[in-house]
Order: sequence, then structure tokens, then C-alpha cells
Amino acid sequence: MTAIEQIKANAAWVQENFSPESGLADFGYNAESIAYLDQFISRNIEGEPDEQLRAKYVSLLGAFLGETLVACYGGQWIETDGFPIIQVERGESIHAIQPFGKVEKRIINGETESLAFFFKDFIPAILAGNAPPEWKVAERPVDPKKPWWKVW
Repeated sequence: MTAIEQIKANAAWVQENFSPESGLADFGYNAESIAYLDQFISRNIEGEPDEQLRAKYVSLLGAFLGETLVACYGGQWIETDGFPIIQVERGESIHAIQPFGKVEKRIINGETESLAFFFKDFIPAILAGNAPPEWKVAERPVDPKKPWWKVW
């Protein structure tokens, strides 16, 4: 199984297993489901859980966030330096989105790294070229030793 196939399998697992407990009529690749995952993290895993547990949630929830980004905003998964990211082309711009990194930041840093805000406000503004200057994203090196796309 390729890394991208594993990501898709992880996202499908999240959809299947979180749907019943979410209480949402349509838990799937949409903004409401991302908001639910934000709340789930607050209730269950926010802070610094042990590294294995954090890696598991980053892998699963990052895959779901990524698949939701692709479903709602287009783009595709690609591997760069052995690390999966989402690449979205808008006009002459190519945007690289790291959903696994975003989920890890959310778990560690708390609500200031809101997945709901990231999904509903930040990404659309960046893709449209309307983001305020303070939202400019700094380049961050990717640690290729962290395979967030493992199947759990």
C-alpha cells in the first residue's frame, strides 16, 4: 500500500468510526466534521499526550483533514521529500498544505491552532489571495522521520 493509499484508508476509518459518536447527520468531508474534530481534540487529547498516542491521532485526524481539504478545495496529495502534502493550484500560484503538521500543532498548542478556523477561514483566504499579511505562513522544514501516514 502506498503512503497516499494509507492516508485515504485512515481518513475513511475516521469517517466510519467518528460518524456515530459525532451526532452529525452528515459526518464526512465537510466543515461541520472538521469543527467536530476540533472539539474532540479539546475534550480528549489536547496538550502533550504521550508521543505514540499523539502520532496515532496526528496520522488519523491529519488524513481526514487532508481528504476534507481535497474534497472541498481541490488539489491532490503528493509526496515531497518522502512527506505527503496537499498541493493546490490557483491561477499561477501553487499552495502546499500540511494537514498532519496542522493537527499536531492543534494537539500540542490547543485552541489557538483551531482546525475549524484553519479550514473555514484561513485556507479559503490563502487560496483566494485575500489573506491579511499577518497570516503569511513561514516556511517550515519537514521532518521526514515522522511518518504520519501510517495505518493504525
